[in-house]
Amino acid sequence: MVLKRLTHFHVLLILIAASFSSFTYGKTIVKSGSYGRSYEDRVLTSYKIVDDSYAQNELTKVLLITEGVHGNEYMGITNKLTQVNYWHQLPVTHPLKAFLKQAGVIYILPKVNPDGIERKSRFTYNGHDLNRDFLERKLNQQESYYLSEFVKEEIAPLSIKTKISVDLHCCGGKLLQAKDMNVSDNYPFITVLRGPEAMKVPVQHTRDHFKTFFPGTLKDYLHENFGFKAFTFENFEIDHPLRELEVLLEKILEFKSH
Repeated sequence: MVLKRLTHFHVLLILIAASFSSFTYGKTIVKSGSYGRSYEDRVLTSYKIVDDSYAQNELTKVLLITEGVHGNEYMGITNKLTQVNYWHQLPVTHPLKAFLKQAGVIYILPKVNPDGIERKSRFTYNGHDLNRDFLERKLNQQESYYLSEFVKEEIAPLSIKTKISVDLHCCGGKLLQAKDMNVSDNYPFITVLRGPEAMKVPVQHTRDHFKTFFPGTLKDYLHENFGFKAFTFENFEIDHPLRELEVLLEKILEFKSH
């Protein structure tokens, strides 16, 4: 493994540092923390959003949202989701609020590849595509290694019945499912914007969209190793990407089968 300046002791210290700081409004708690460092020593930030009615061992659902695996496709969509005022303003009936009220927890990793985001580059500082590095025998890059350790330490120990993940990219207007999933059998497309702006998003496999299969994607890794119902969302370049994401998440939470 070619991780930069890492020892088992360093990893342990970083995982301990991943304990979250809390910001609360009413019963919704937004906790921020870090789960590691990038190659250029930028913080890998994490957010945990829960309803304080539930203890950690009572949580039964998880939604993991990641962004910025490819730095040149980073749109900053998750930024608002990490602000406690956003959750304060959501009505109780909103699907994301309802998810939390049903013993759900939402994790957000807003900048998986901060060095690439800084350079507006698809790759890490040392020229690697993280979305080809998520293989158990690989995980050569610090950023992918720490993300894997975060899931193992923070999410895997929970008694979770429903695991959903969405990795945000840009800009093909597609929802790509993990290679061993068949959600598209029941949901060949979803509509992500309501009203006159309504857009149909095909639900596909990577090979259907790109005409080839790419090993080492984050969605396949989370599905195969941790049992997530895992997706990549190729966002549209539009004026209101957060609104689009909200409706997308609402639809995904309704999916009934893998």
